[in-house]
Amino acid sequence: MLKMNRTFGNCPYEERYIIYKGNSTSGQSIFKQPFIYISGNYTFTVCLEGGEYLLKMMDDDDGWSVDSFLTLSLPDYTIDTYQLARNKREDYALFSIPDSTTQRPNYCNEDEDSVEVFFNHLSGHSLCTLRVSDHLNITDGPLLMDKTYDSY
Repeated sequence: MLKMNRTFGNCPYEERYIIYKGNSTSGQSIFKQPFIYISGNYTFTVCLEGGEYLLKMMDDDDGWSVDSFLTLSLPDYTIDTYQLARNKREDYALFSIPDSTTQRPNYCNEDEDSVEVFFNHLSGHSLCTLRVSDHLNITDGPLLMDKTYDSY
């Protein structure tokens, strides 16, 4: 299970990323970040098989905000933290997922693709929480989300 912890600073609607299977953008698109409008912390999880993957980071204007970043991790370790540099519109990074049969236990159910999204945004005295957990084809069409809001 690949965990993608995404923190957005200013202008999150300009920032996005895509993960491809293999080492080029001609590979299969595995995950496309859904459109995000509100700054905050978001966590996406997706099952991936072992192998090499390409992360493509993009921005509509001048790179990700200084307080925007993406951390990729597996249940037993952090792969790395990435940030699209200022004044860049896109950049790439390669990362690998170990083969589950030889290097680590299989944390995913191979019969289903799933995505979980968690959003926490502190605004004044209210904590807004969004959670989606469903069986989705995450590369086809928009990611539709149900919202719940908890106030303190």
